[in-house]
Amino acid sequence: MQNTIENLPTGTKIIFFDGVCNLCDNFVKLIIKNDSKRVFRFASLQNTFAQEYLSEQGISSQNLDSIILFEPNVAYDIKSTAALKIMNDF
Repeated sequence: MQNTIENLPTGTKIIFFDGVCNLCDNFVKLIIKNDSKRVFRFASLQNTFAQEYLSEQGISSQNLDSIILFEPNVAYDIKSTAALKIMNDF
């Protein structure tokens, strides 16, 4: 895997989301529409890249069916905590 996350601009956050969940999909569309600061990048939890990257970080994506907000070199949050932090960045 390439170091694509390590090459992101400082302050960029990655949202890993359940790509088969309609609620998650619509939430991502809302974020994209309103992310005027261009803070967020996205990857479906079903995506090989997301599974490999989260595994490298010690986060299992297998039991998650929601949203993970990952702030490289800072922290990660899941589900409602992630959603609230994402909304706070608008």
